[in-house]
This record gives sequence, C-alpha cells and structure tokens, in this order.
Amino acid sequence: MPHLPNAARPIAYAAAVAASTWGIMSAVGGADAQQASNFVTLTSTNDSLDGLRWKARPVIVLADDPADPAYRIQMTNLKSAASELKDRDIVVLSEADGSASALRDALGNPEGFRVVLVGKDGGIKVNQDSPLGVSELFSTIDAMPMRQREMKG
Repeated sequence: MPHLPNAARPIAYAAAVAASTWGIMSAVGGADAQQASNFVTLTSTNDSLDGLRWKARPVIVLADDPADPAYRIQMTNLKSAASELKDRDIVVLSEADGSASALRDALGNPEGFRVVLVGKDGGIKVNQDSPLGVSELFSTIDAMPMRQREMKG
C-alpha cells in the first residue's frame, strides 16, 4: 500500500479490502465451511473473502508468530465463545506465520498482531492491533442494522 497520511489509512484499508479481498470465502467453502467450523487457518490458497459476502462476518486474526501473546489471547477468547460466534454467523480466519498473502496485502501488510472484523457487506467494522474482547465484538455486531433484522427473525 502506498504511503498515506494517517487520516487516509482507514479509508484506504477499507477500500482495499472491499475491492480486492472478497476471495477468502469461496476458497474456504463459503457458508458450507462456516457451518462445519467457525475457525479456518488461512493459507496462500484460501486467502479470499469472496464466498463469505452476505453469508458470514469474517474476523481476521493475524500475527507474525503463533506464540504472540495477543494472538493467543484473541484465539482463546474467540474459541471460548464458539456458540455465540455461530449465532452471529462469524467465521474466524487466522494466520500466524507472517506469510505474505493477498489478504495481508489488502490490509496493508500489517506486522505483528492484527484483528479485523469484516461485515457481511464487506466493509471493515473493526481494525485494531490489540485483542478484541468478545463482548465488544458482539456488541459491535449486535448494533449493526443487518444483525438487528436477523434477531427479529
């Protein structure tokens, strides 16, 4: 990603993800894979969000090393809330070896820990470099208009 002023970076990240990363879901099997497991390890062959759009809410967890404390905390927290993840159509996509991928490129090649919540519409809802608490994750999702409609039935 070209060097941008700090104020423009979130917009550039959102545009990059929306424009170039809706490929993780088709590669991981879309909704079918999400029903089988809410946790998918990213590889160079499944780093596109295409098949998940309008079907699931990806939570992307990246780190340079699986021993990264923030990565371990994030994954432990998410795994402890597996039933709530399924209820909210969340699929967790993780990669902890720092390898280059189209998804990392679209997110600006972050170094270290990164957690990103992508809405069903493809927009970035949360993008931070510290663990995201499950209560914050769920309250963010539950406040979304699409989730409000889902809860009404």
